Amino acid sequence: MALVSLTEAARQLGYASRSQLRRLRDEGRIDDFKHKIGNRELIETDGLSEHISSVITHRVSGNICQTNTPEVTWQEVADTVNSWLDPERWNGSYPFTAQQVATLSICTSDAIEEVRSNRSTSRQ
Repeated sequence: MALVSLTEAARQLGYASRSQLRRLRDEGRIDDFKHKIGNRELIETDGLSEHISSVITHRVSGNICQTNTPEVTWQEVADTVNSWLDPERWNGSYPFTAQQVATLSICTSDAIEEVRSNRSTSRQ
């Protein structure tokens, strides 16, 4: 039986923060996995992921208790964005202006979609 802190349990389950586990704890949904040792509350991780999957509503994006493996690498995204923008024009322009940040944000989102699209067409 592996006992860890709430923060570590959240990390192992792939949550971005411990707030989701705290909510489940406060609602009494993971009471069977709580253990009090001294003044510390520890969480048993054996079977926790399966239990949470059975008591939560699943999202369209899949089981939120699983760490998402990146389907695209940041290098692929950067290469795509760099093919659209001239990186030389961005050298030494720190801090970025709001317009530059907005441009990078939109280009990054579009590049992720393009890399995903290229991968799905290459698999077919």
